Amino acid sequence: TLNYGVSDFLTGSPVQELNRQENEIISVIMKLLLEGDREFTSAKYLSAKLTDLGYKKSKKSVLPYIGFLLEMGILRQNDDPRKPYLIIR
Repeated sequence: TLNYGVSDFLTGSPVQELNRQENEIISVIMKLLLEGDREFTSAKYLSAKLTDLGYKKSKKSVLPYIGFLLEMGILRQNDDPRKPYLIIR
């Protein structure tokens, strides 16, 4: 809530906008995983591709998205450090 009634002038919700942006990034990541002929992925690969698409993301900032995909069962951790995550779904 903004002070002095400024909230009344907003047509959209800042929270909804942040959620929209996060959902858009998750969608782009999932498309990147589907597009390639890769059976694995990494934070380095995803951060480079997202940055190329205009989302300035570092390897560290991609990790929460990878965590989300792990929780959803889309990725699985792998023992090979060169291929840290396998795409299983």
